[in-house]
Amino acid sequence: MDMVDFKEILKTKNLKATHQRLAILETMDSLGHVDIEYLYELLLDKYPTLSKATIYRNLKELIAIDIISEVKIPDMPTNYEINKIPHVHLVCKICNKIEDKIVNTKHLIDEATKEMHYKIETSNISLIGVCPKCLDKQS
Repeated sequence: MDMVDFKEILKTKNLKATHQRLAILETMDSLGHVDIEYLYELLLDKYPTLSKATIYRNLKELIAIDIISEVKIPDMPTNYEINKIPHVHLVCKICNKIEDKIVNTKHLIDEATKEMHYKIETSNISLIGVCPKCLDKQS
């Protein structure tokens, strides 16, 4: 997998590439999906003076410029991920693992736009079930 140049991405969005922002983005990129508590725990080792408020503020800024997005799944803390091509989330209701499945959602969005007269701005589709590892443990 190619290394993403977050410095360049931030520069194109006119946002300063601070050490904290780069650490947040690189950590998120390596994990895929992360909630703020776990992100804070991971970053605290490297940045002992980092506050949770700083993480929240940076996440809000990164969402506003469309670099990351919130992943809201019922009965789970909000997770965050780096924006990528349209996909759905496969969520294990036992271990809470979230995996991405690349799916063309264009037809769903087109249908909602045409038939229901909605102007769709974002979508977040989650399929909740049991992952293969948890299925194996059950048998």
